Amino acid sequence: MFGIIRLIIRISVIVALGLLVLAYFTNPTEQDFKEEVKNQLKAQFASDPENPAAQFLSDTTSDFTETAIDKFLVRKNYFICSMYDVHLPFGEYKYLGAYHVFFPLQKENPLDNLAK
Repeated sequence: MFGIIRLIIRISVIVALGLLVLAYFTNPTEQDFKEEVKNQLKAQFASDPENPAAQFLSDTTSDFTETAIDKFLVRKNYFICSMYDVHLPFGEYKYLGAYHVFFPLQKENPLDNLAK
């Protein structure tokens, strides 16, 4: 009976350690976050292909986003994940970055407001 419990504990510890090692190597960088924001902005502006202003904004978001994000972004690196605080004039937004994915920690996406 105790042998099965020890085996389950060992397997659980190995799986947990494996997930931690994977999280460490897939912790997104600040540049990854900037690329994600650029891709979301381009998708927002490209959703209206008949609007010439939207097309222009889609083409020029790269330069603007890079500069703006540098001013408004604070990254806290915890080695297995990162917290991203975006301080915008119309609100503060937080994201958790882990396994090369960004999870918003609020219901509202600031990029939705920007596109409107």
